[in-house]
Amino acid sequence: MAEPIQAENIRTAVAAAEILKLRGLALSDKDIIRGIMNMELPARLARDRRGYYVSVAHNPAAVTEMIKAVKKLHPGKKLIYVFSALADKDIPGMLKAVKKHGNVFMVLTLIKNPRAISLEKLKALVVKYRMPHYCEPDNIKALKLARRIRGDGVIVIGGSFYLAGRFV
Repeated sequence: MAEPIQAENIRTAVAAAEILKLRGLALSDKDIIRGIMNMELPARLARDRRGYYVSVAHNPAAVTEMIKAVKKLHPGKKLIYVFSALADKDIPGMLKAVKKHGNVFMVLTLIKNPRAISLEKLKALVVKYRMPHYCEPDNIKALKLARRIRGDGVIVIGGSFYLAGRFV
């Protein structure tokens, strides 16, 4: 399932294709439709057969849309968000978006990238926003922890392409 924000991305792609057509590119409406139908969006709220979702949402707007989609698919369920991010992203904005939706438990983990936020800094931000959380530096163990605390909730892994890529 694509996150609802993808509808906006598709509209943008169609508008770009229309501009290219006006500039002489031999592109038919059928070509555009075929492109949309064949598009693949890995890790855009992709449901894994092992029972969790993977999302590359890595900015406040995308995180908001991802959480809305999960809440719509699983109304009333708690969300366990296995999360990490690059330090240069708007992590406070992403965490505020998460907190706004409530009933979200964070499982903070690390990503292998020199630009990644440290677990200590990430934990300090989560504490600042008074969000329930757990810390597990190892990604696989973080998922196992999320499964233990899930109950009847929903697990989403994301916050970074690097983290999501470990699970797709």
